[in-house]
Amino acid sequence: MSHSTHDQHQPPVSPKRFICELEVRAYELDGFGHVNHARFLHYFEQARWKLMEEAGIRYKHLEIHERWPVIAQIEVQYKKPLLAGEVIHVVTQVTDSKRSSLFLLQEILRDGEVCAIAKVRSVLVNREGKPAAAPEHMLKIWESWKTGGQ
Repeated sequence: MSHSTHDQHQPPVSPKRFICELEVRAYELDGFGHVNHARFLHYFEQARWKLMEEAGIRYKHLEIHERWPVIAQIEVQYKKPLLAGEVIHVVTQVTDSKRSSLFLLQEILRDGEVCAIAKVRSVLVNREGKPAAAPEHMLKIWESWKTGGQ
């Protein structure tokens, strides 16, 4: 008796979660005593660079291939304020990728509580600032991020 693929239950693929720990510094506060909304973008960016470094993608590799990541779109939902001295975790997941684009979901957590959520589209560009395909080795890394592989 044969089974169709519809009869087989396969768990959904979840993207790998990258976690970057940061501490909120006093100089990042605004006049209201909490982290200014624009600073959250720095936290998200720092976590994205950390993700690339952990995968072995360093700035010098981007230079060699003449490809640089730029943020084409970012949407942030601010949920809770951040204060000086707090330890936060920026969780980054790659939800999709194309030849020159990465789509990410990022969260800033404090003690497990969501303080901000960002949906990000990053595009690799060439020297002329035009979208350019990622090198093959980078595409493989992106694919492993989406599928939770190493």
